[in-house]
Amino acid sequence: MFQCNTSESSRNERNVFQESNMSSEEQNTQKPKKDMDLLHTRTGGAYIPPAKLKMMQEQISDKSSEMYQRLNWERLKKRIHGQVNKANTGNLLNVIRDLLRENVIRGRGLLARSIIQAQSYSPTFSNVYAALVAVINSHFPNIGMLIIHRLLIQFKRCYKRNDKTSTVTISKFIAHLINQQVIHEILALEMMILMLENPTDDSVEVTVAFLKECGAKLSEISPRGLNAIFDRLRSILSDSDIDKRIQYMIEVIFHIRKDKFQAYPALIDELDLIEEDDQITHTITLEDPLMPENELNVFKYDPEFEKNEAEYEEIRRDAIGFEEEDSDEEEETEEAPDEEGVETQQGEKQSTVIIDNTEQNLVAFRRNIYLTIQSSLDFQEAAHKLLKIDLKNGQDVELCNMIVDCCAQQRTYEKFYGLLAERFCRLRKEFQEAFERIARDTYNTIHRFEYNKLRNMACLVAHLLSTDAISWDILDQISLNEEDTTSSGRIYIKIVFQELAEFLGVENLLQRIRDPTMQSSFDKIFPRDNPNNTRFSINFFTTIGLGYLTVDLRLHLDQARKKAKAKEVSSSSESTSSDSDSDESSTSSETDDSDDSEESKRSSKSLQKSEKMKKIPKIDPKESHSSKNIGRKNESDCEDGSHNRTAEQSGEKRKIRSYDRESHRKMEKKYEGDESNGKKHKITGEREYDEERRNGRKHYRTGRGENELKERKHDEKGKRRRRDSNDLESRGKGKNEKSGQDDREDKTNKNKREHKHEICHPQCTVNHSDVLILDKSRDIAKKSGKQQRKELEDQHWYHGLLSRGDIEKLLVKHGDFLVRVTENQGIHQIVLSIHVGERNIHLTIAVTEDGRFQLSALRRGKRFPSIYDLVQYYKIHKIKIKDASGKDIRLGDGVPKPKWLVKHEAINYDKNKPPLGSGNFADVYLGTFSCDKDGKKHVVPVAIKIIKPEKGGGREAKQSMIREGKIMSFYNHENIVQFYGVACDRPPIAIVMEYCPGGSLENHLKKQKENIVIGERIEYCLEAALGMRYLHIQGCLHRDLAARNCLISMDGLVKISDFGLSKTDALERENDVEMIDIPVRWMAPETLVRNPQFSKKSDVWSFGVLLYEIFNLGVKPWPGDENKKIATNIRRIRMPQMPSITPPAIKDLISFIWIKNAESRPNFKIICRKLHDMQKNDLKPPPISEFAVNRIPNVKRLEYIKVEHILDETVEEPEPAETPTITTDETIEGGKRIRKRLANVKKI
Repeated sequence: MFQCNTSESSRNERNVFQESNMSSEEQNTQKPKKDMDLLHTRTGGAYIPPAKLKMMQEQISDKSSEMYQRLNWERLKKRIHGQVNKANTGNLLNVIRDLLRENVIRGRGLLARSIIQAQSYSPTFSNVYAALVAVINSHFPNIGMLIIHRLLIQFKRCYKRNDKTSTVTISKFIAHLINQQVIHEILALEMMILMLENPTDDSVEVTVAFLKECGAKLSEISPRGLNAIFDRLRSILSDSDIDKRIQYMIEVIFHIRKDKFQAYPALIDELDLIEEDDQITHTITLEDPLMPENELNVFKYDPEFEKNEAEYEEIRRDAIGFEEEDSDEEEETEEAPDEEGVETQQGEKQSTVIIDNTEQNLVAFRRNIYLTIQSSLDFQEAAHKLLKIDLKNGQDVELCNMIVDCCAQQRTYEKFYGLLAERFCRLRKEFQEAFERIARDTYNTIHRFEYNKLRNMACLVAHLLSTDAISWDILDQISLNEEDTTSSGRIYIKIVFQELAEFLGVENLLQRIRDPTMQSSFDKIFPRDNPNNTRFSINFFTTIGLGYLTVDLRLHLDQARKKAKAKEVSSSSESTSSDSDSDESSTSSETDDSDDSEESKRSSKSLQKSEKMKKIPKIDPKESHSSKNIGRKNESDCEDGSHNRTAEQSGEKRKIRSYDRESHRKMEKKYEGDESNGKKHKITGEREYDEERRNGRKHYRTGRGENELKERKHDEKGKRRRRDSNDLESRGKGKNEKSGQDDREDKTNKNKREHKHEICHPQCTVNHSDVLILDKSRDIAKKSGKQQRKELEDQHWYHGLLSRGDIEKLLVKHGDFLVRVTENQGIHQIVLSIHVGERNIHLTIAVTEDGRFQLSALRRGKRFPSIYDLVQYYKIHKIKIKDASGKDIRLGDGVPKPKWLVKHEAINYDKNKPPLGSGNFADVYLGTFSCDKDGKKHVVPVAIKIIKPEKGGGREAKQSMIREGKIMSFYNHENIVQFYGVACDRPPIAIVMEYCPGGSLENHLKKQKENIVIGERIEYCLEAALGMRYLHIQGCLHRDLAARNCLISMDGLVKISDFGLSKTDALERENDVEMIDIPVRWMAPETLVRNPQFSKKSDVWSFGVLLYEIFNLGVKPWPGDENKKIATNIRRIRMPQMPSITPPAIKDLISFIWIKNAESRPNFKIICRKLHDMQKNDLKPPPISEFAVNRIPNVKRLEYIKVEHILDETVEEPEPAETPTITTDETIEGGKRIRKRLANVKKI
């Protein structure tokens, strides 16, 4: 028991001791803890939500306390870091605006660290961060300097420890800062020199990456320094032992430089935010001391916190221009906003509507369209680029307006815009309606347009109408009369219809006008409501050379006049009948009975006549245009003596001139024409004509025999079906005499009335000059269907559009004749030229209203269905025009046309495609030519030179084209463009020549540039010299030798072309062309004086300029100077220095060519010999396969040109004792000559 108690007591004592020990330990351990300040830790403590941070800041009332400043520092750090991280190209302005609302001066260290850190994480956004630094630097230069210092310190550290990745990233940032002109370019050059001083693979790679980013900027501001860097890279590529990958990178950077860094622009438009005047550039080098100022990255207590904040607010308000806003409202929270805030923000956005009254978007859109059009090579490329533009609602109309405005602003109309507008009209109906609306508005405001704009708009509208790109209904607003038109409007209508006639042709345009479905479009242009308006329209179209469009309008006017006169006659007859009523009432019943009987007889006769009229077939409007043809037909027949009818009231038998039946059948068959419906149109009636027989001229006069009368009665039924209205008088002639004498009297009186009406009203007839004769002849030839008659163009004596001066020498013998086409005030007429005695006479062939031909000089001359029949007739019969001896003229032998005249049918080209080239008078198109070779037809590709539409009516243009064709027909050489012929059988005149796919030598030199070796350039010179030598041997002065006039053929040969200014001994001196727009840069000194003298040595001088172009990469001398200054330099022999790549031998040759004394210059034989010697020595041509011309599509050089036999087989002719030169009395003003033309022969 005792033991138990003791144990329990000891246990209790032990517990008490343990408890006392525990209490003492707890007292030692449980001392008061300090509150942990999260803001004092190194990392800023744990994350504090923005709401809690805001609440903590609001609880502190003292803004000068350290706690408040610490909380403000944390908020500033998060704001800067968040805004920098979300910066991109689209929202950069908003980010800059939000950043500058914060005190970036206090947090400049944080801002610099955030920008550098963000750029290191996203190197592709280096240009964005550089633009951000540029804007901040323009307001706070010390922040920009701080960022530069820290970047350079990092660059040096990374470069020393060979950290390639970090070095590339930092160098990209520095490069974009140089592009933004924050850093001077001297730092870029120092960095690249440092990295290339001891080149390694990594240093070269960093340099190449650096050059890609800032190379474009350095090429603008420091090209010499950039050239030094590339020279160093070139030496590294050739000398240093570097990896193949690095070698490839160096070659790539050279290609980028060759493309002018197009893939790596210095600045893009979205990041060009600072004006040049506001930019601040820091000049710093690698040797300058650098201060990173790392203490700015941590918090530092500011005793003047409130004062500094107020100063920054003033800076922001005054200098930056931002209004003060509540910073609490601008707090950025990472929590999602509540629904009420979202709804209020959406409501504010919906309620705010911004209206752009400055139309900046419209201006930018129009600028984009203009630049797109100007940068396109052809209309297809322009249409493709414009369709890629994202058009908003309503911008399609603005696109059409911009295309039209660009066309109107050109000096002359360019077909490019017509084709572009046509393409858009065919794409969508909206574009078509827009162009139709523009065409209508243009005519309403045409009086405000200048002439150039007016002409361009008229040509554009005519193109769209001719291609049916827009509706012809736009013409319904044009009222062609004296009251509703202005002078500008009439000019507009004139140009439109002239262009339509050129595009569509005469026949197609006339069909459009006569189309019943399109009458609403032409009713006001060809008015029929008022005779005054009708006359005005007829006079207008006749004046502008389109009188043939008013044929139907003239017929309508004639019919209206006849109706008006008929009403006057009927009214006068009614008045006379009313006066005679009183007299008739006093007559007896017997006379009444007799009158009744006479009236019944007359009524029965009138009924018989009406029945006869019903049986007469209707007149085809294509064959006979008006009822006045009847009068004309009878008049012409009476003049020929065919209808020699005298109605004698005494009842005596009339005598007619009889003729041989066989000859009658032949002539009737010859002049018989087939109608379109298969019916034969036979010229009936009695004809009188002269026939020559072997035994002399015989005339028979007999009465009307019984046999002849029976034959005429038998053929009467067949004649009724084939007769038209012109046979109305002659039908009663073959009838038996039962019809009595009254019928014959009525018909003869009617014939007299109509004949009298035709004579009394000559103004009703259609002027022959208003009819397009050339097309008429072809239509009639198709209608006749006679096998023996040939078309006019197939005749050997038809010479087409050759002028009078061109055919004068072809007519030699008496009676020699030819037929040609001439132009008079825009109307083409056919002329019969005959050699009579010692002179030539020219007779115009007119077209009558019934579509027949006659000599206009013979008022009573015969009419023929074709010109071929007219010529064949007058070969047998004499023309009743007296020559000098008083004898009548008869056609002899037809003069055959030259062999170089070809037909338009043999050539084919597409005028809607863009031309290969263009000159002063003509455009050159790609086409085909069908020719006979070895008895087989061959189709070859050719170049077709066509007179421009605006120059087509000019005599100067036509003469120039025909003269150039004549000159080219004399020459055939491998270095002269081959000539096929001139197509002048109908307009427009076309020269057919060899197609050279290589284009001009000038363009080839500019494209290939340094890729052409010296040996190949000398080959070009030699080929041009051989061509000129051949021309001089043939007596031709080219006078326009230049690289632009040398073409490259399919075989890669240089061929001389463009003989528009040439002169040859084969042509007369008085036909020499007047040089108005002279190529001053290629002229010799003796040709740039008051009395210029052209000779073979003048072409030698031009050849020297050609040598300069060949070795100057196709660039002409004095490219930017005026002609007057250039002419002064040439006269004083101040020629440009030859390029550096020119061999010494060529320079020596040039020194002999460019001398003032023309006689001392070498001829082309010497030049060819010297060039050939150069090829034999050191300047050999490259292999055939390595010629630069082989890079041109469709061009392949096959062999070298053979020179030895050419130089040996011919001997250069000495200069003639009497050399034809061109002497003129002229002055030179800016390269244009104003002169009086003289033709002299200067003796040497």
